[in-house]
Amino acid sequence: MRIIKEIPINQITVDRYKLGPDTLDLCCFLRQGGSVPPIHVQRKLNGFKICDGRHRITAYKLLGRKKIKARYSEKTIDPVIEAEIGSYLSEWVVKWSNAYY
Repeated sequence: MRIIKEIPINQITVDRYKLGPDTLDLCCFLRQGGSVPPIHVQRKLNGFKICDGRHRITAYKLLGRKKIKARYSEKTIDPVIEAEIGSYLSEWVVKWSNAYY
């Protein structure tokens, strides 16, 4: 089940922040009262990981906002299972790429 609600920005792990003209324009838009769609995050055992919405979260941080509206599933993935899946996929990609190149 998908949930949309405001979550604390400090609970979201972001791999990289997007800072450029688009983000600064977004800051101006938000400061003037504009609204944006929720970001998409993945629920983790210790918080959230961003999937989509890096410009939006960067703009919110620049504006000093503490919460952001996010869309996520209540299900969490066990870190051990997640690591095993990642390892399996990495092996598969290497085998597949070696077969064709």
